[in-house]
Amino acid sequence: MKTDWIIVQGDSWTRFSTRGVERIEPYPRLRRTTRVFVDFRQAHTGVMRFEGPAKYSRALIDREVRREGWVDGPTHIVMHDLLRKAEGGQAFFTAVALPDWQRLMTWARQQREHCLVFSMASLLGRPKEGDGSVLHVGQRLMA
Repeated sequence: MKTDWIIVQGDSWTRFSTRGVERIEPYPRLRRTTRVFVDFRQAHTGVMRFEGPAKYSRALIDREVRREGWVDGPTHIVMHDLLRKAEGGQAFFTAVALPDWQRLMTWARQQREHCLVFSMASLLGRPKEGDGSVLHVGQRLMA
């Protein structure tokens, strides 16, 4: 199965496919299965330790990013990785403004083809012991 990739940075959408690389209009009708990687510019990406059951990790992260002023208004917490421990855990996450997330998800659900949406930070993954990952997006450098 052939899969396209779309990179979204603000209002700039770029499609990578077997036909080459092309700039496209935002929120296009998809012709085939597509992976969409989004640079949520107004989002906050980070790592946070928390205490308590992992099922509450999103709520704990949401409360902390608002308290610290890292995001304004309602958010959707995208969990990239979650390490669970008996007393709590550690989460690698991106806090996205809820209207931005909802608009993207509404578009993705309207597609006839499979459309998988990822925060750009998900490309960092979970490195093996002794390894590392670096991601340079626009003016941001994440490691």
